[in-house]
Amino acid sequence: MVEVYRSGAGRGGATARGANYRPFARFGTLEFYRAVPPPWRATVRTITRMFTLPRLVAGLPLVLLVAGCATTAPAPEPRAPTPPAVPSAPPLPRTAEPPPPPVNLSGFPLPYRQGYADGCASATGPQRRDAQRYGQDANYRTGWLDGASLCKKR
Repeated sequence: MVEVYRSGAGRGGATARGANYRPFARFGTLEFYRAVPPPWRATVRTITRMFTLPRLVAGLPLVLLVAGCATTAPAPEPRAPTPPAVPSAPPLPRTAEPPPPPVNLSGFPLPYRQGYADGCASATGPQRRDAQRYGQDANYRTGWLDGASLCKKR
């Protein structure tokens, strides 16, 4: 049994569980309802009728002609050659105390202070970094990055 509510929703008909229905026959107290298609269904039919195979075949050469007339972007200008790599200065030995930096690093471990000194020196002059220690020692790497970034800002 279908429950029908006369709420007036939809296209002038009753609503039964979310679908729209329109009364189409009445016999005494007995009423018959017909389902009303949703409004978007007519749009789908129109679109499918609009794009038939003959129309697509006829329109394809026109689309290709217009696409063939499109311009392409100009070729990029040649770039200037890159400058040669910055010469690197020798890093501090592992046991050497670095020169005093302009900030207080007294609570930091020796590898951090050495990395900070090498990074700060690299920011203002030729690159000074121990590649082996930079790849293996986290304290040295963090100090070098901090020194390079802070001294570059000054």
